[in-house]
Amino acid sequence: MNNNINLSDNNDPRNIHLFMSLKIGSYSYKSIDNIFCFFKSINNVMHLVFATENNSIVSFNLLKNEKINEIKNAHHYLISNIRYYLEENIKRDLILSISCDDRNIKLWDAKSWVCITNIFNAYLDGLLLSACLLINSNYRYIISSNCNYEGGESIKVFDFMANSINEINESNYSTYFIDVYFDKILQKNYIIAGNRNCVISYDFNVNLKYKEYSRNDQNNHDSIIVYDKENIVNLIESSEDGNIRIWNFHTAELLKTISISDQGGIYPLYGMCLWNEKYLFVGCENNFIKLIDLEEGEIIKDLIGHNNMALCIKKIYLPNYGDCLISQGYQDDKLILWNFNNQ
Repeated sequence: MNNNINLSDNNDPRNIHLFMSLKIGSYSYKSIDNIFCFFKSINNVMHLVFATENNSIVSFNLLKNEKINEIKNAHHYLISNIRYYLEENIKRDLILSISCDDRNIKLWDAKSWVCITNIFNAYLDGLLLSACLLINSNYRYIISSNCNYEGGESIKVFDFMANSINEINESNYSTYFIDVYFDKILQKNYIIAGNRNCVISYDFNVNLKYKEYSRNDQNNHDSIIVYDKENIVNLIESSEDGNIRIWNFHTAELLKTISISDQGGIYPLYGMCLWNEKYLFVGCENNFIKLIDLEEGEIIKDLIGHNNMALCIKKIYLPNYGDCLISQGYQDDKLILWNFNNQ
């Protein structure tokens, strides 16, 4: 969700390599995806925003190698999700953060770093691992669901005043990842939930389940990407059973399964990053980031650099380096910058 950042996809991702370890005080809880964000602000500053072990939120300028701002004690417990959004109609940069244990959801103005929304104790039990915004000229909503092994709670919809607007009561699942997708052709919004044993999409307009993408694998589904390719909307998901699965979003037909394994066996898979619709980077339990050729269904490269399981991977653009990847490992003390620069 980067604004005004030109991601070209022109580089061959097989040539990417570890370029720089960023020991800047970042800390990642095992919330899998979106544990940091990167964006170019309205006033043209490139922000890397991440959480620290003492529950603070830090904004860092990668170009100047300096801290921009720190919100100390932004939450009472470990921060499990940080996402960036542009409120385009009023030209405002927003940061959404949540805490897994206190189950609070906060929305920050990324210019003043004032908390503009605080949803206190959004759920009564379980862990809050993921939340997102549905934001355009018509909607300004916060959407969340929690991870509760006793049966979960419904997907909840709040407005920016922290008022509860709606619940999708069919969604009684333990949720690890949630996001939204807007179908430009159908002009419809969908909620996408990665759950304990399946991925489910919901029609936001009617608050009902749309499709279920399931092989009855009984494993957590930790990262999901929905994208258009050749007039077909694809849903790609990572699973802790060690498989990447690609589905037809609108029919729920399974198009392809790619098993990620090496000599050590099959490892759970976490965060993903799509590269020009042909390649996929995925974080792995064995600390590697795997580069996959989606057309051939093969692993073509291992990126080695994390000390623990690789959780979150994002593509970014830096004027002095061009297209890069940036990644975070579980309880790692660093972020890693990967790019194509040989110097």
